Amino acid sequence: MKYDAYKLENHTFTRAGLPLHEAERSLRVFIAEGDQDHAIDIAYDMYRTSTYILRCLWKELFRTTLNVIGMAEPYALDYVYNLYRICYDCEPYMPESGGMMALSFIHAIRYLCRCSHDSSVSASLDEIEKAFADGETAGIPSFAYDHHNHEGRKLGHNPLDFLDPDGGSYVANEVPGLAEPYKARLRELLSSIYGGPDPKPFMATGYNHYYEMESRNGLNLELMQSAFQKSIRRGLERESLKLAYEAITSGSEMEDYLWERVVIMSVEDVGMGDPDCNRLMYSCSKIKDLFLDDAETRILLLFFCVIYLCRSRKERSTELIKGILVQEFKAGKKPILAESGDCDD
Repeated sequence: MKYDAYKLENHTFTRAGLPLHEAERSLRVFIAEGDQDHAIDIAYDMYRTSTYILRCLWKELFRTTLNVIGMAEPYALDYVYNLYRICYDCEPYMPESGGMMALSFIHAIRYLCRCSHDSSVSASLDEIEKAFADGETAGIPSFAYDHHNHEGRKLGHNPLDFLDPDGGSYVANEVPGLAEPYKARLRELLSSIYGGPDPKPFMATGYNHYYEMESRNGLNLELMQSAFQKSIRRGLERESLKLAYEAITSGSEMEDYLWERVVIMSVEDVGMGDPDCNRLMYSCSKIKDLFLDDAETRILLLFFCVIYLCRSRKERSTELIKGILVQEFKAGKKPILAESGDCDD
């Protein structure tokens, strides 16, 4: 006879005697139904029980935001995360009197009860999991091969062809016009190095150990890193999700890389196309740390980030400006000082 493993949460109760797992389920149901008062009652009972149950309360609020609200109001995750930080940063735990801890989660629930609903993120994860179970895997597209990886450098790729119209820096849904002057200037600077009849070969300065590693289905991890970012740049949603799933299920080191990368992309690739995107991606990267024992929620949160980045307007001027500065300051550029004026003390 098989016995179920002992589950601590099934033997944990709130101060009012409610089983913890039922309190969490009810909180989610009441928020989904917009039943603010009953949701707040459940939450306050959880809060006054213990600091451990308070943490369970916030984790359930994040799960509900992700599963119930989802892409309908994506910045709800950032909003709730900000209230979570307020909860823990403003006042100590005072279960008999409430204080800012209670105000924070009460306000979060009131906010969530007014949000629209969308479960497409969890539906996307279900679809990708089924596809992999049926034998489908991620793939490495040709545009993933560039000067950032060993295989691309073997083909002779360099930073100049990275700027080609269909090169590695290409983004779909780009804000028109903003990046063009910077592209032209960077292309001019790089042409003197990598263009002409005798171009300089690009030499990598760092070692990427992912080059010597493979995913669970045998894909080179360095190429997967490249494919992941460039597929998101091009708005290839399903391909990006497959790469994310292949990578995150290939080990914790790749998972750490993916979370670092979604934050980088919010600045490097989305930029002024959605100036708030970096705040959302950074918040998600911190929320995931609450779920170190819950791989399903971490994967779902990553899928949320990938979908959001794929659909975002993109604008790469910040990255282009950085590239220009690298070349110009190598050549001896010096900043100028501001003239004396009204802003002086």
